[in-house]
Amino acid sequence: MTLAASFNTEIIRTKFQSMVDEMNVLLARSAYSTLMRESRDCSYEFLDAEGRLLGPPGSLIHGYSFQHFIGSVWRVYGRDDIKPGDIYISNHPYESFVHHAPDLAVMTPVFHGGELVAYSCSAAHKPDFGGAMPGSSYSRATELIQEGFLLPIIRYARRGRVFDEFTRLIQTNVRSPHLVLGDMNSQIGITKAAAKRMTGLLDRFGKQAVLDAFNITLDGTEKLFKEYLSAWNDGTFSGEAWLDDDGSGTGDPVRLFVTVTKKGSTIEFDFNGTDPQTRGPANMVISVVKACVTFALVSLIDPNFPFNDGMWRSITLRFGERTVVSPQYPSPVGNCTQSMHRLIDLLVEVVGKFQPEKGVAHSGGSGGTLALSWPAGVVGPHPYTHYEILGAATAGSNRGDGESGVATNSSSNLFLAPIEIIENAAPLRLRRFEMVPDSGGPGKYRGGLSYRRIYEVLDPAKLNRRADRVKKPSSGSDGGKPGRTGEFALHPGTEREEHFGGSGFYDLEAGDTFAVAGSGAGGYGDPSERDPELVLRDVLAGWVTGEAARRDYGVVIDGGAVDAEATRALRSRNGGA
Repeated sequence: MTLAASFNTEIIRTKFQSMVDEMNVLLARSAYSTLMRESRDCSYEFLDAEGRLLGPPGSLIHGYSFQHFIGSVWRVYGRDDIKPGDIYISNHPYESFVHHAPDLAVMTPVFHGGELVAYSCSAAHKPDFGGAMPGSSYSRATELIQEGFLLPIIRYARRGRVFDEFTRLIQTNVRSPHLVLGDMNSQIGITKAAAKRMTGLLDRFGKQAVLDAFNITLDGTEKLFKEYLSAWNDGTFSGEAWLDDDGSGTGDPVRLFVTVTKKGSTIEFDFNGTDPQTRGPANMVISVVKACVTFALVSLIDPNFPFNDGMWRSITLRFGERTVVSPQYPSPVGNCTQSMHRLIDLLVEVVGKFQPEKGVAHSGGSGGTLALSWPAGVVGPHPYTHYEILGAATAGSNRGDGESGVATNSSSNLFLAPIEIIENAAPLRLRRFEMVPDSGGPGKYRGGLSYRRIYEVLDPAKLNRRADRVKKPSSGSDGGKPGRTGEFALHPGTEREEHFGGSGFYDLEAGDTFAVAGSGAGGYGDPSERDPELVLRDVLAGWVTGEAARRDYGVVIDGGAVDAEATRALRSRNGGA
């Protein structure tokens, strides 16, 4: 390749990625629901004519849905019947491979000179998409149909003409039609706008130059990924992690297991040994698993690694039949948004054995979700659902403490909904918003703290709560201790206070309060090796209590300062540093 061609390729690649970034911002800014507009549980991406992911999407968890979505469109309609102006939609996890039913995927084909050259795609979580419970994704679901109104692969528009009957069908089957349709139209508008931007790029540089740039970009990532892999020692490592239960909030723990084999410039992930698919909604479809594998690899290579489908030429996945990570229809999948965090932590732990210099404990995972719903006439003329995705914390590592009160892993694109927005949009009041002391796992490097929010409902409401890590905490590493488990409580701080598991459904009266908190992250390294001055800093900040400083770190705080002599004596008795 000539220097001029290389220069053009880099210009095309960066312009292409800037379009993706711009569309992600426009998608959130044009949305109706707080879930898209504030939390930004949505993403945009381009794929080439063969359905290959060309660059990092807005949300990694959505990133690998569209390969399978496009394949389903080919299967249902045929590749030759895709025309300019067509729009395809679906929320079916086993057809479009979105990770659960509240996610709606939209795809618009991009043509240039009569040739199909790319696909303009978006995915976004809706505050409700029908089903048995407000907010969809029902924790007691035992089959997919209970988790939401399911749209198979549908051609929503043909040559620019929208089929209104599909709009009416969606409007009739969701609880907040104005929010759902508003968000859906935002997605459609963005995919159409991006398709025009891509056409402009093709006009400017020429179709062949752009298509060549796509292939060169994929080949370049493949080459770079192989170089990273080749630098690791060959070998095989295994590990396991446990979900609290099958996603229902009840029952036995569920085992995730993986064996990773690296040989030369290839790597294999074998999930045989993972428990069978669950009756409850803890299962994960293939696109979720691929996103988890990608996250683990990229985070241990370089967070700025320009990943795309080129890297997947060197990756192999193996599954047992009908397991938690290879379920078959109609197994429910609504709680995969909690399961995937356990899987990512497990993958980072096992892949990290090839790079021990990058040791890290387990994150706090997902802080869970809550969906509060009110009937028509309370918020406006339509039923209203407030859907919120909560954060947790990142883990301690051999490079430092974890971060507190943040979204983690493949959900790190998400933002916490501001209190002012919540209280303005819904009959809710936030009574408290605070870090949870002692929730970060003790270690030489402390795990990040989770946060607690206490809500008061001002009108009777229904609450659909889902979470993991309420029974089984986030693991520490290399002598570090687990983080504190998450919590859910009704009427906190009163005589009626009652604690529940991770998932459940509750009827609330006006004036009722409830508290939610995610899990703290695991600590890294022996807590007795932590610098006493860092323990003092945490105590003064309110992140660690004086009691925990003594118990977990062997540090004595007296009068706002470290008692060095008492600390040495205590650590000596405890066998520490």
